[in-house]
Amino acid sequence: METPNRNRLSLKLKSLVKPISYPMILGPNCIHLREYTEEELEEKLMIVGFKKITIKGVWLGLRGRFEMGIIKFPKELEKYSQVWLVKATR
Repeated sequence: METPNRNRLSLKLKSLVKPISYPMILGPNCIHLREYTEEELEEKLMIVGFKKITIKGVWLGLRGRFEMGIIKFPKELEKYSQVWLVKATR
């Protein structure tokens, strides 16, 4: 699963100009009803019964089988990544 990071750097910069509110309309076919931090996402997944949860931040590009793009940032900056890639199993 992939979902936007509510703490992404681009959103923090955008909030300096205009307050962020949800639903967030990003385009004609792109509406974000809500977005999560890494901690919130992990908590929601645990509540619904997932046991093994891996969450990784991605800045630009694709992660997974192809490992393309900018994905290897210092761990301290991962909380500001663009999206979360999530692998969760019961």
